[in-house]
Amino acid sequence: MEEANATLYEMMFIITPDLGESKTEAEINTVKSFLTDNGGKVVFEDVWGLRDLAYTIKKHDRGYYVVLNFQVNGQALTELKADLNLNKNILRYLILKMPKGYEPVTAAEYEAQAEQEAAEKEAEEKKEHLKKLQKPEKKAKPAPKAEKSEKDTKKASKKDDSNLEDVDEKLKNIINDPDITL
Repeated sequence: MEEANATLYEMMFIITPDLGESKTEAEINTVKSFLTDNGGKVVFEDVWGLRDLAYTIKKHDRGYYVVLNFQVNGQALTELKADLNLNKNILRYLILKMPKGYEPVTAAEYEAQAEQEAAEKEAEEKKEHLKKLQKPEKKAKPAPKAEKSEKDTKKASKKDDSNLEDVDEKLKNIINDPDITL
């Protein structure tokens, strides 16, 4: 099979937890050998191990998680799905077609990245908290304002008087309005 014609897939499957280590490894090797026997190629393998399930599947609350990235043609993929459906030791599986240029990452790398991001976020929050706790610097007193000339003072008082007169006029209109009851 030419690699140019093969499509890259990612498959996660969950194996029953009660098989034991050797039988679990045998199930993983069975899936991998099926792929290679049918012209496929396993590109990447990430064994997550025993983990809790989000919900009970076939009376199991835990499962052994495995992620495989592989290249295979369409006919072999159809046969793989049929084989996985018949296998009683496989609780669930999901196969996704991966985009071009996809680089697989292990679960441990994702967890390390998440921990690093959480540590950076926590450090930033502490920095912001310390900033808030620091006493604010005393502000310099503004320079005294130059005294206003008599002309400016008269203009300001006329303006204030006209504003007050406008407000008084509006209040009288509201009070005298027959539609409004006080």
